[in-house]
Amino acid sequence: MLPLRGRLALTLLASLALWLLLGGCGPGPRRAARLRAAAGPTPTVQPTPRPIAVGVTVSLSGRFSSEGAALRAGYQTWERAANEAGGVRLGGEVRPVRLVIYDDESDPLTAVRLVERLVEQDGVSLLLGPYSSPLTAATATTAERLGILTIAPDASAPSLYARGLRMLVSVLPTDDRYFEGLLELLSGLTPRPRTLALFVPDEPFFTTATAAATDRARAIGIEPMIERYALDAREVLAPLDRIAQARPDVLVVGGEPERLALFLPQFRELRLAPPLRAVVASQRTHDLLSALGASSEGVVALDWWAAGLGVSGPLFGSAREFAGRFQQQHGYPPDARGAAAAAAGLALQLGLERAGNEDPTLVRAALGELEVQTFWGRLAWDSAGRNRAATVPALQFGGGRPRVVYPPEAAETQIRYPLSDASWGGR
Repeated sequence: MLPLRGRLALTLLASLALWLLLGGCGPGPRRAARLRAAAGPTPTVQPTPRPIAVGVTVSLSGRFSSEGAALRAGYQTWERAANEAGGVRLGGEVRPVRLVIYDDESDPLTAVRLVERLVEQDGVSLLLGPYSSPLTAATATTAERLGILTIAPDASAPSLYARGLRMLVSVLPTDDRYFEGLLELLSGLTPRPRTLALFVPDEPFFTTATAAATDRARAIGIEPMIERYALDAREVLAPLDRIAQARPDVLVVGGEPERLALFLPQFRELRLAPPLRAVVASQRTHDLLSALGASSEGVVALDWWAAGLGVSGPLFGSAREFAGRFQQQHGYPPDARGAAAAAAGLALQLGLERAGNEDPTLVRAALGELEVQTFWGRLAWDSAGRNRAATVPALQFGGGRPRVVYPPEAAETQIRYPLSDASWGGR
């Protein structure tokens, strides 16, 4: 045991150490205040705004995997653009967006289960839709039951809007309006076309679109005829001969680019080359040039969107600026599907900002009051959720690239008509 003097020394040393630890040798209260004032105010850490979660079911596998990948790229383009611009303004705060993406495997039942998961597990109240009207019908019906809003980039079947769904809106015009723009274009040509032949595959989209087109054509003084072919057809001389016998002023051919290229020799054999020729390639206008080659010269193509459109609007700027942003982010140019997905995201953002709230019912009501020009074209919705302001652009191939010729306010050039060459690119 230490002597008394040693124990006292240790006690004094311990007390001194404690005093030093508690700051006993630091500056006095006045000096400490002066030091804090000289250092300036203590920075405060602002809390990170809670992201707005947006659910997505999209086909990354299965039969629609190519189309689903295009939609995902469009959604991601919107997500990055919105966040780089600061986020979405909701009342007095600005919040980032965050996509929650699941693969629906191109299967409606899987898509339905994923919507339920997004709502019940991920807490999502806003959805961006999948590819195709059947998948959208499945997911939007489920979302409606759960009180969730769906903005659809690819829901053009008119039957969707007869279901009484109040929480679905689409950026596309419906299929029965697909040929409206072309027919308006034809009505302004000189000399005025008097006959129109539609040569299309036997499938639901073209059945709906051509039925409406024949009614509209007759209303403006153009007499239509329709010939259909099987989706797997290779030899179509019989229906083409009936068209050739009718000698139409305008011929519209629908189908995939590879199928149209297969038919070209039969067009040439019958010398079927009317003054105006148009093609519909199911959102694959960018593939037409490689499929048709020199035979594309002068051909008018219809597509839901084109990068050459002379339109612009919030967030993305012009159609060309959007295309440049998409190309930089993904390494390839956007097609109409990618653009439609980005437009769906933009529509959701505009609805959120107008509502000032995430509540899906309030956002849907805000969209009903909105009419705005965008890189996609005009967005405005009727009570059923259809984009009542949308129109399908027409492009004409010339010199190896398509240029927008309709609508006139967004056109790059005037249409060449009548075409003087006697056949599709020669024999």
